[in-house]
Amino acid sequence: MSEGTDVDLAAIARLRQLNLLAARSQNHAVLSSLLTEDAVLMAPGVDFQRGRPADGSAGDGVSVLDYDEEFEELVVNGNYAFEWGVIRCACMMSDGKREDLKYKIMRVLQRQADGEWKVHRAIWNDLP
Repeated sequence: MSEGTDVDLAAIARLRQLNLLAARSQNHAVLSSLLTEDAVLMAPGVDFQRGRPADGSAGDGVSVLDYDEEFEELVVNGNYAFEWGVIRCACMMSDGKREDLKYKIMRVLQRQADGEWKVHRAIWNDLP
């Protein structure tokens, strides 16, 4: 389900595509650029991350083998959009073991002055 103008939906689709490609290639600079300046990320097992990451070291020692996002709902309400879904990721850990990860995710997106959308808030939890 989605609501919003065709322009908004196309811009959000671009954000999703950029995020997907950057996650698969572990391009942390691009991933960071997709966040608002005052973003808040709420990952499992760690404290809140406020703002963009200061460096590109996130995920050091981990290789992404596969990454996919599937959003089930998107609602656009003015300058904000809300979406939720599932992330699936296969990683090779620094110890050589493969891990298949699955997360529930909810994101709040924010429309920027130039009409593009960025991730403003994100929370994800392990999915059994």
